[in-house]
Amino acid sequence: MYAPLTIVILDILRRSKRKVLSDRELYRKITSIFSKDEINRKDFIKALMILEIKRIIHVESVKRGTKLVYLLE
Repeated sequence: MYAPLTIVILDILRRSKRKVLSDRELYRKITSIFSKDEINRKDFIKALMILEIKRIIHVESVKRGTKLVYLLE
């Protein structure tokens, strides 16, 4: 499930004007595409970690409970 989810994350980030979104906003957009039964928060975080390890995105913690996801491409 992570491969299609990573593609969707990249597509959403590429379509955003600033190439950066908060993790909450990104998760909300993903759950509008997939149902909440298909994607849970744990799968979302794992997909973000896979993309960050591959150096495609960068996740920065700005304050407690809030992270920014940057597209590096």
